[in-house]
Amino acid sequence: MTQAARLRELTLAVYARGAEIAARNGILVADTKLEFGLDPAGEIVLADEVLTPDSSRFWDAATWEPGRPQDVRPAPVRRTRGAGEPSAPS
Repeated sequence: MTQAARLRELTLAVYARGAEIAARNGILVADTKLEFGLDPAGEIVLADEVLTPDSSRFWDAATWEPGRPQDVRPAPVRRTRGAGEPSAPS
């Protein structure tokens, strides 16, 4: 598998896990960024925060409507922390 294909696979897996956790808490992941790097052995590593309010935008699933401006404040995610679910995929 090429490095690009592996990065794609990892990116989609991390996003899917985060979106699943968010959905169980009534949150939609609007967008996010993931940063990868290479360790000294050339292996791909996830290099930064993942699916946090600072690296992503989240929408309240109960109020989301297509084609309308959305509230992108991190409050919906911060309210769910400590509710027994991790705030990002592990």
